[in-house]
Amino acid sequence: RGTYDVTAKASHWLRSKIGSVNITGDGAMNLNFSLVNGDVDGDNEVTVGDYGILSAQFGTAGPEADLNGDGEVDIGDYSILSSNFGAVGDD
Repeated sequence: RGTYDVTAKASHWLRSKIGSVNITGDGAMNLNFSLVNGDVDGDNEVTVGDYGILSAQFGTAGPEADLNGDGEVDIGDYSILSSNFGAVGDD
């Protein structure tokens, strides 16, 4: 019980934080996170390092750079990374 910052981060997604969440004996409810895709290397930023891994895996099954989950690293994954390039997740 108490007030905490709650974060969520999934593989190849940037971390998102909701601050000052009151957690009671029943837990916390109605927490809605919005995660940004493209963090291939897991450093919580979408940068040239992520692009390098995507480029190395382009035309394969990945799996690290398969951002859209379709089983192959292709232009769809490049599009996701490009649209979020420069984004940084929450601390």
